[in-house]
Amino acid sequence: MMNDQASPQAEGEVRHRSFADVVVDLISSPAELFEDIRVNPAVRTAHWLAPLVVLILMGLLVGQLIVNNSSLADQLGSTIRKGFEQQVQAGKMTQEQADQVYDQFARPGSTMFMISQVGAIVIGTPIVLFSLSVIYWLLGKWVLKGQAPYMKVVEVVGLTLIIAILEAIVTTLLVFIMNSVFATPSLALFVSDFDVANKLHVAMAKINGFTFWSLSVISIGLARILVRPLGKVIPLVFGAWLAWAIVSVATGVGAGM
Repeated sequence: MMNDQASPQAEGEVRHRSFADVVVDLISSPAELFEDIRVNPAVRTAHWLAPLVVLILMGLLVGQLIVNNSSLADQLGSTIRKGFEQQVQAGKMTQEQADQVYDQFARPGSTMFMISQVGAIVIGTPIVLFSLSVIYWLLGKWVLKGQAPYMKVVEVVGLTLIIAILEAIVTTLLVFIMNSVFATPSLALFVSDFDVANKLHVAMAKINGFTFWSLSVISIGLARILVRPLGKVIPLVFGAWLAWAIVSVATGVGAGM
């Protein structure tokens, strides 16, 4: 059983791991891995950069696979059209404007759609990584009164992208096996006709085993590098996620995340 406090490992005494070892240790013994990160004065860029690059490449590949599948592309297009229909019903645009914008910019497979998709993945993924790291770094500093360099937090959060990669693999398999762009390893898997405008459906999509796994590993990592009890870190990390999830479901902002 893991001790809440950092183990009495000597400063600078670091086990040298290959990246394959890092992946295995993240899954099997994250506390030991993050303790080594704490005592190592240097930040290993590969710890956050390699998972980030792999996740971006996977996102681009899966995006291409979906738009090249006529059934999945139609589902995605139908969902996007529903969003425009809501804008028309709200009087924010005419039907003619909605059709024009959809055909030129939002139709899956169109040039502008592909450009925006690539931009969202290539630019958006690093933004999420560094933004989350800022939030955790500030919470650790202000709430937990712990001291850790910002890039150490990036290293911890970046390593948990390995879990996001595993989730992406499982999600891709589910999408193609079930022939649904809404098939995810979450409670939404039990919804026969998923509707992004239905707040209950979106809330169910948030209940994802990989999300809770990732939050747990982040908690362990922050507890180690901040040298704070895990029992104090877990409520903070899960509480921050819960606050975001509630806002996301209520407003529809980031509903697909």
